[in-house]
Amino acid sequence: MKVLFLLRSLHRGGAERQALLLARRLREMGEDASIILFYDQGELRGEAGDVPLFDLGKSGRWDVAGLLWRFARLVRREQPDVIYSFLGTANLVAGLGARLAGRPGVVWGVRSANMDLSHYDRVVRLEYALQPRLAKLADAVVVNSQAGLEHLRASGFPSDRLHVVENGVDLDHFRRDPAAGEAVRAELGIPGDSMVVGMVARMDPIKDHATFLRAASEMVARDDSLRFLLVGGGDVAYENGLRALTGELGLADKVVFAGERSDLPGVYSAMDVCCLCSTSEGFPNVVVEAMACGSPCVVTRAGDMPRIVGDPSLVVQVGDAPGVARALEAAIGQLRKDGGGVRKKTRERMHGFDTETMVSKTGRLLREFCRRR
Repeated sequence: MKVLFLLRSLHRGGAERQALLLARRLREMGEDASIILFYDQGELRGEAGDVPLFDLGKSGRWDVAGLLWRFARLVRREQPDVIYSFLGTANLVAGLGARLAGRPGVVWGVRSANMDLSHYDRVVRLEYALQPRLAKLADAVVVNSQAGLEHLRASGFPSDRLHVVENGVDLDHFRRDPAAGEAVRAELGIPGDSMVVGMVARMDPIKDHATFLRAASEMVARDDSLRFLLVGGGDVAYENGLRALTGELGLADKVVFAGERSDLPGVYSAMDVCCLCSTSEGFPNVVVEAMACGSPCVVTRAGDMPRIVGDPSLVVQVGDAPGVARALEAAIGQLRKDGGGVRKKTRERMHGFDTETMVSKTGRLLREFCRRR
């Protein structure tokens, strides 16, 4: 089986990490897997190993016709059995370009559920509007959450082409490492005896960091010893707005903006509790990674997060800062009573969300798809 994965770039992100993992593991299993990139960029390029990378040399946002032609030419040359694309623009390019190339099989990867598109520009909104209208260009659509499956059905995607393959996390890699956690705290100037609440998410309005910061303000009013850690890069203007809000809330000495980090097991180990306040999600790796490292997660009722967490006391409504504060305080209280027991139970909850399960399901789906063709 020859598979070409199609991505925008290899900058850090959940889709990019999953595609790299799939490509590497499929090659280990004897399959022929390569990755095509719009832009030959990204911090994750060094993790490709022996996976061949093809660069389409996209010159800018409006390089569309040329991109389609170069993609179709590459596909005709490589003759894959299936193209597996990830996210909006790549899905549309895969569907249209495959037609130009003589119609190899196309599988779309869709990783969101009921996104609030009001924060994004017209081009992004157009991509999301076109996907259900052009979904018949894909022979199969893989979504990573039950919430995403329901949303795509309601949006008009053909039900018979939809498949759920949940994300997988390397549970051997993501485990609590107290020494690494202490090192991260020391580097960031966080007192070793403070209770730390963290949020790992790209700087993007959909992650709703503002609700996290407002919850932090309420918590600090009741416990001045708490510290808060924000990890992730992205929209600089958005981050600057959050820094301004931090000052307005009187949290300048309580919140650490750590930027992008690659040492995530150490980052999660530096946290006592993790939080994700997203207004929309599919199946976020962050929650599984943090819980695999023994950090309980407080989440909003978005996507599959409530199902992953499995504890209603840790789930609050989107935008409910007081509710986030109360849930985080309850989680901290449980850790203070029985930290070892809570961390053990939290990690055990993640069994089944591992990479082996995800790779196995994807491999079976792609092989069955190729056999049917």
